[in-house]
Amino acid sequence: MKFESIASFVRDTAFNELHKAIGRDTYTILVAGGGDLIGHAASLARTAEANLAIAGYVSSGSVKLGEMGTMVFQDEKYKIASDKKIAALVNDSRMAGYRALDSLLEYMEREPRTFTKYFDSPERRSNLNGFVHSTLIFNEAQYIDNNPVLFRSLKSFIRNAERQYIEPLLGNEFTTGFKSRMLAQQLTEDDLTLHRYIADVVAPAAIAEAIPYQAVKMDANGIFVNSVGLSAGAENVERQTSADTRRLVMAMTAMEEQSETSLARLREYIYNNSTKLPGVRPVTLDTRSTLNDDDRGFYFV
Repeated sequence: MKFESIASFVRDTAFNELHKAIGRDTYTILVAGGGDLIGHAASLARTAEANLAIAGYVSSGSVKLGEMGTMVFQDEKYKIASDKKIAALVNDSRMAGYRALDSLLEYMEREPRTFTKYFDSPERRSNLNGFVHSTLIFNEAQYIDNNPVLFRSLKSFIRNAERQYIEPLLGNEFTTGFKSRMLAQQLTEDDLTLHRYIADVVAPAAIAEAIPYQAVKMDANGIFVNSVGLSAGAENVERQTSADTRRLVMAMTAMEEQSETSLARLREYIYNNSTKLPGVRPVTLDTRSTLNDDDRGFYFV
């Protein structure tokens, strides 16, 4: 394959993914190259760009459009890959691309003096706008096998959960201050502990909200991005798998209960540590949270 065949997909990836993640100025700096730190970042950027470009190319590059309609190439030596193999390549390339992009963002966060353009960019402010703003943070709260594709599919649900459960609890003043400290990399140890409690609430709440929209699928192996099921054979045939409603309802209920339990723990943490979290909205614990505070000789569990 000639590079010209995939060049347009590389340009699309640069504009739609890299520019939006790290900013055009930072992208230009990485393309120009430099010392070891910039060189390593540029390598991660190339890995992300190449894999995401392949993911975009494979689906359309496997077909040819003409006056006779949509066709595939096939002769005595070559034939089109099955949908199963094409889907596997697309999924693997997209996963590798986003993992490299996540690694690039994490790497630049550790080198503020080198990547000043990124640190001052609106793209970074957008990336860190939420409390649960990375695959790593989400995965530590709710295991998703560090799947960046799944994390990106849950972003809107994550934001909804933060608006519904976290921001009203903390208050506007503390939320604004916390995010400012996060941007400045000045979170205290108490802030970091609070951050973990927040993630424990948001992650299962986001999954619970996503389930009715079939944005995710769940089975005994864990949680995954929902997708069209492919035929087991080599034919170019797709079949849409139907959702197991009973299993989804059970999973959604479990996620909601996990989120509610974590929310109670978060409220207790704020209640017990309000002096260490200046500006946080006062919390009043309900009766269930204080049943065991008095020494009666027996405890509720």
